[in-house]
Amino acid sequence: MDYNKIKYTGEFIEDEKSGHGELIYKEGHYIGNFVRGEFQGKGEYSFKDATGEHYKKYAGDFERNKMTGFGKITNADSSYYEG
Repeated sequence: MDYNKIKYTGEFIEDEKSGHGELIYKEGHYIGNFVRGEFQGKGEYSFKDATGEHYKKYAGDFERNKMTGFGKITNADSSYYEG
C-alpha cells in the first residue's frame, strides 16, 4: 500500500496515530483502530481492485497493516467472501 496521505482524522499518542481514526489517501480509505501508526484491530478498508477501476471493501481484523483473521470482502458488484 502506498500511503500518500490526503487526510487523517483521529487520535494520536506520542505523535503517532493511535486509537480510532480515519485515513483517506489516493489508493483507498481506512476507518478503524490504529496502534503506533499502523492499522491494528477492527477496521474497514476500501481499495481499488486489480483493474484500478472498481473499489472493494474489507471489514474485519487487521494486524500491522495487513488483513488478518476474520473479515468480509465485498466487491463492486456486491458479491462477497466472508471468512
